[in-house]
Amino acid sequence: MDKRYSEMTKEELDYELLKLKEASMKKHQAGFFSEAAVLEQKFYMAKSYTLDPSRYLPGQAYQVTGYEGDFTISYMNGVMAWGHFKDSSEEVAFPIGRLTSVAY
Repeated sequence: MDKRYSEMTKEELDYELLKLKEASMKKHQAGFFSEAAVLEQKFYMAKSYTLDPSRYLPGQAYQVTGYEGDFTISYMNGVMAWGHFKDSSEEVAFPIGRLTSVAY
């Protein structure tokens, strides 16, 4: 049985990230885009467990890989950042592994 990402060591997560990245690239090259997208989502979730959630602050704006516009965090729940995009009131969540700081 596989371990949850939250139960893995840093080394296990690093190995998992490498496997997921390679598998996603292979699926994408073979034309299996939806399968590649699923592996990419798993990659960002695993990456989130290598990061410190306390460094992601409510009220701060971030870029979300694969999306346009600034994403402002409303609150954190584990490795998930809940918030909204600049021109939307709809609340959505992203794993922190998908967020990068906005540089103005």
